[in-house]
Parts: sequence; C-alpha cells; structure tokens
Amino acid sequence: MNETIEAGERLLREFHKAIPVAAAFWKRDEVSAEWYLYLCSEQIHDGNFGVAYGEVLRIMRPGQERWFDPFHVKVLGTTSPLARSALAFLNRFGVASDPCGRQEGFFVMGGDDVFFYKTPAQPAVVCP
Repeated sequence: MNETIEAGERLLREFHKAIPVAAAFWKRDEVSAEWYLYLCSEQIHDGNFGVAYGEVLRIMRPGQERWFDPFHVKVLGTTSPLARSALAFLNRFGVASDPCGRQEGFFVMGGDDVFFYKTPAQPAVVCP
C-alpha cells in the first residue's frame, strides 16, 4: 500500500495546482473491500465534475507508471455528506497523515478504514 499512498500523494499535489483540495483520503469500500482515493474541494460542484475528473485523467495520462487505477479516484464537493464527515473528522482530530513516515494517517471513520493525506493547504509538519 505504500507505493499507492505515495502515488496518491503525487496525484494530490498536481491536482491541487489546478483545483484546491480541502481534504484527500483513501477509504476502503465496505462492499468490495477496494480502496478509493477521494479528493474534496470547495470548487467541485454538480456543474464541473467532468472538469475535475478530466484533471485526474490528465495527471494520470497513459504511459505513466501507475500504482492504482484512475477510476479509483473520486472527486467530491465539500458539501457532499462524505466530504463533510471527513472535514469534521480532520477538524476534530487534527493533522491528516504523518509526513515523517510512521503511517499514522490510518484511522477508522464511521467504521471504515481511512487514510488521510496532509493537503498542500495545511501547514507543514517538521519531522524530528
């Protein structure tokens, strides 16, 4: 999963340059047990989901090394129930993932396994 987490972080950084990301996280689907990367932004809404997904596909263009399927990426507006839950969770429990490599970004949110990223908009953390 480490390679997938790193690849997701690269996607997050590039996506954030075009569409600011408020929260980003991997969540395991309770039915299929597959992991999906969620990118949540205030700028994503019903009228531009296609633009947001187009940006994901542009970043993950064919021929690049991939650690996950681009169709395992989901874009959400911050008003969606899942995005609101994730933002509330982050506001309550603080920093997303641990940039020092200790994998402390894994949590259980609402009974589901979730890995939160530190988004580019969040303040930097200094590793000891």
